[in-house]
Amino acid sequence: MFMKTKYFKRFALTDRLVSIEELRHIAQMQARMDELVRYSPIQHLSDGYSFSMDEVCDTEISFSDILWAEGINAEHSSLHMKNGETIALPFGTHGLEILLSDSKEPRFLKISRDVFLPVSMIKKVSRKVVYLKGCNISFKVSVTYFPNLFYGLYEYLTARIEKWCVQDYIRWKVK
Repeated sequence: MFMKTKYFKRFALTDRLVSIEELRHIAQMQARMDELVRYSPIQHLSDGYSFSMDEVCDTEISFSDILWAEGINAEHSSLHMKNGETIALPFGTHGLEILLSDSKEPRFLKISRDVFLPVSMIKKVSRKVVYLKGCNISFKVSVTYFPNLFYGLYEYLTARIEKWCVQDYIRWKVK
């Protein structure tokens, strides 16, 4: 499966000739990104259903369009989208975790040190592996993060059940 990846331009010199004005724009963007990452893992605008990072790109990204996410290292992470595109982000796993925690729907679960899955996309699950709808990749569940998966999945599956307590049950039975 071929995946298109959208990278943010970084300041670099290569064998290809480029104009100073083009480099100025890239250098200024890089400096703003470096400042963002230095003082805050990320600065983004989110309503809980979509987000945008004005300093990085002008595209609004819907949380529901994310198939899964991974932290690559301390400075890079990726969003794997449902349409097959991969978006590279200029911050690491910690920043990615902060970004995904803003999502109201879907909720993302961390199943290993660097993999986040939307709970609503889980098709099959066991103690050791998770499969997502529309994805042929099997995701290994870390022993450390199994409780996170277990409780997150339980909360998701029972979210619409009406809560009751023992007193309500007793009153109902007495009537």
